[in-house]
Amino acid sequence: MSEEKKEEAGHGEEEGEKAKKKKLPVLWIIVGLLVVLIAVGGVLIVMLSGGGGEEKADKHGKKEHVEEEAHDEHAEEASAEGEHAAAEGEEGGHGGGDGEANCPHAVEEGGGHGAPKGPVLKDIYPLDPFIVNLSGESERNFLKVTVHLKLAKAECTPFVDPHVPEIRDSILLLLSSKEYEMIKSVQGKMELRDEVLERVDHIVKGNRVKGAFFTDFVAQ
Repeated sequence: MSEEKKEEAGHGEEEGEKAKKKKLPVLWIIVGLLVVLIAVGGVLIVMLSGGGGEEKADKHGKKEHVEEEAHDEHAEEASAEGEHAAAEGEEGGHGGGDGEANCPHAVEEGGGHGAPKGPVLKDIYPLDPFIVNLSGESERNFLKVTVHLKLAKAECTPFVDPHVPEIRDSILLLLSSKEYEMIKSVQGKMELRDEVLERVDHIVKGNRVKGAFFTDFVAQ
């Protein structure tokens, strides 16, 4: 009996060792599958997170592009409105109107230290005398007139300077078109003065010239 028991015990130990040897490969296979699954899951997570980031970046870039286009359109509209307002300020109003002149602010005369140097501007702008032959067959065919312009501000002088040749040409044509009978009366002289102002106002826009005065008027 003892020998049979020994044989059975030895046979059981061999079977146990064989079972352990069979379990080891299965365990390694399971561990390997788990490692592969973890690696694949990590790759998927990285891909998904990266794709989401790219999508967010793309959406953010599109949003910024739309905002930049809207900002550019707004800037263009503001620029167009500013140009339109400047054009209206340049062309609007006549010399005798009540609108504000489109000229810089006044500079105080005789300023302290650091004051700009240069000639002191005045609101009266004198023009050289005009000498013309009157129209018509009257014996009085000679007219000499001196005109002074009344500016809205002394600082409007630089806006008149470049237009002096055009102003003189327009006034000369106006004076030479008159006959003596048309300007001999006070009423005729006043009407001529208004016509002079109207012509100057069409040349120097921006409500910068407020009036015109005759300081010398001789017809011979």
